[in-house]
Amino acid sequence: MSEQGVVRFFDQERNFGFATRDGGGPDVYLHAKQCPDSMLQKGDRIEFEAVHDAARGTYWAKAIRVL
Repeated sequence: MSEQGVVRFFDQERNFGFATRDGGGPDVYLHAKQCPDSMLQKGDRIEFEAVHDAARGTYWAKAIRVL
């Protein structure tokens, strides 16, 4: 299921960052390989699918699209 949010931080040299979700909840880890069509920047509105990493207790985003 798709969610929307805002890029809170993105390190363009290391190709990772974090986004806050519109509906609240834990931040989502972002990686540039999940958004091949554009370079993410702080403040970008995005749509993504959140995947739970049970081993780490965190979430990461796949199929990221800048809105």
